[in-house]
Amino acid sequence: MISDQNRLTEGMGSFLGGANSAVDPALIAENQYSWAENVVVRDGFLATRPGFQFIKLLPPGVVQGACFFSNRLRNSQDLIATIDGKLYDLAPLEPTTPARDISPPNETSPYISQKTSMVQANAFLVVQDGVSPAMVYDGSTTFRSQGKTQLSSPAVTIEECVLGANNPVIAAPSVAGIEVGMYVSSQSGAIQDETFVTSFDIANSTITLSKDAARTIVTTLNFYGPGVVRDNISIPIGSVVAYGNGRLWVANGNNVFAGDLVGSSVNAEIKFTETIYLTGGGSFYFNEPVTGMVFLPGADNSVGQGDLILFTRDSIFALRATNYDRTSWQSTPGFLRKIFVGRGSLNQESIILTDRDIYFRAQDGIRSLAQTTQGFGAVSLADSLEATRITIYDTERWLSYTPGVLFDSRYILGGAPKIQRITDENGDYTGKFNIVFSKLISRDFNAGGVISAPSPVFDGEWNGFQICKLVEGVFGSQRRCYAITCDTDGKNCLYEIPLFAYEDEIKPSRTADVAPTPINCSVEMRRFSFQTPFDIKELMRADVGFTDVYGGVTWNLEYSPDFLNLFYPVQTKDIPNEQETSVLTTQAPPNLPFGFKTSRTVKPSSVCVDLSNRLSNFGYMFQGKLSWEGWGKLVLFRLHASRKDISDLGECG
Repeated sequence: MISDQNRLTEGMGSFLGGANSAVDPALIAENQYSWAENVVVRDGFLATRPGFQFIKLLPPGVVQGACFFSNRLRNSQDLIATIDGKLYDLAPLEPTTPARDISPPNETSPYISQKTSMVQANAFLVVQDGVSPAMVYDGSTTFRSQGKTQLSSPAVTIEECVLGANNPVIAAPSVAGIEVGMYVSSQSGAIQDETFVTSFDIANSTITLSKDAARTIVTTLNFYGPGVVRDNISIPIGSVVAYGNGRLWVANGNNVFAGDLVGSSVNAEIKFTETIYLTGGGSFYFNEPVTGMVFLPGADNSVGQGDLILFTRDSIFALRATNYDRTSWQSTPGFLRKIFVGRGSLNQESIILTDRDIYFRAQDGIRSLAQTTQGFGAVSLADSLEATRITIYDTERWLSYTPGVLFDSRYILGGAPKIQRITDENGDYTGKFNIVFSKLISRDFNAGGVISAPSPVFDGEWNGFQICKLVEGVFGSQRRCYAITCDTDGKNCLYEIPLFAYEDEIKPSRTADVAPTPINCSVEMRRFSFQTPFDIKELMRADVGFTDVYGGVTWNLEYSPDFLNLFYPVQTKDIPNEQETSVLTTQAPPNLPFGFKTSRTVKPSSVCVDLSNRLSNFGYMFQGKLSWEGWGKLVLFRLHASRKDISDLGECG
């Protein structure tokens, strides 16, 4: 037992406060750490993140978009992606099956835009690139929504018309409103195409057509006035699409279009015929381009959706999309209203919905709709101050490509974007590039949920891959998350981010075998003052405790004195395998799981710090940095120091 009355000890037995890089490590809470790489903190301890699992190589080219599609025609759950303008079914549950090209027939080299927006509208998948006519996939075939028309509203409709086969004269209950030259149609199919009224007899109540009737029948006929009798029902070209409350919505620059209400006609969810808006025109107009659209969750109990939230770069709007009667939109007070000015979403892909809120990537970081619009003070702040280490250095011009997903109660968001050159199957540069994100910011909404009420915290960053797109959905009766990557050699790959895996399984090159790879983790602790911030101390030792070790862990401990951003070595140590973790070399804290192993380190190295003319293991406070390779859970970190008086300040020489 140590009898030194100047001996001081401080440590961390819980990490539930998560990462906090917003302030100096000396100022963060006792259960927070400054930053971490490749860890999760859900149960209060720091554990290695789930290992990414390689699924398959993907076609080379620009990865423009990806989404989950519930294929009702084939009764399957598909992962659909656009790569170089082509539409692919990636078949993530079939690793040996190449991606299947499901593009519209006879299309070659259609790549135009760097990104696409994709959404499921009932049984259809709608894909937009902001330049080309929309692609529509019904689960079996894909077509362009271009030049699609249907008959306009008829000028006159007459029921119980009597038609005779091979006879152009029909008997009608009335000929009121009939004019020569009117176009005639019938849903019964008894009227031939391009049939017109040539004459009519008021006295006998008959109408003579330009063509014979196809068969004898009593049916309803529609008569259209001379001129345009067909409406264009094609989906407008757009760069952002959303579907909710029975309508497809398309944003193209500053304009937003609303589709037909589902059920109003056959396949109404991919038709645009109604044009009665607030101003009587064909679209809603905004002062700047619309960057994102999403439906507020949970407001309407019948459909689980509320207002349509529309984002621009600097503003947020709400549109009462729960009002299904389009003719009343113009007279509804506050039908379209601006709810925040100053920050909006930079893109569609970063937007995620929780049960009660919406999160998105803004210019100043991650924001929550509730916190942004309601606020807690005079100024609305980003909800990601703790992740400043990543967000403040992101290249803004590439943030409009930021991928984001909500999976396993974590908001996983792309960070640190850069350009990656694309290569073909032979490894040659194609002249094209992908926007990739070399880091993922992980925010856990369920940290501590197994102990008490959960509190949203940041795990830190996950790295090791270059992410283009993130997609989650129910595949094979299990909710899964996938990442499309463009690796440093320019190849595109599909990886799964599982709920749990001990190590990464990566594809080093197009021809190399998949390689199991241990995950490299690290954590920078808060600065320990040992509750005596104004006394100088000598750092003596440290305790490091791991549990649940799988396959061996190698850890390395470093330290930094005071506010010096330079770390000095302490010790590197191996925990060979999980069997040896049952041996305790020091006293274990109570109530820890089987397999806990603590190691008391040697005395740290000591070198002269020129700036302070003091030995590095002397200071007023110390920050530890622990790195490890492999899968394990850090359950204890503790430093030991000795308080010094003025006669021993650790001066050099």
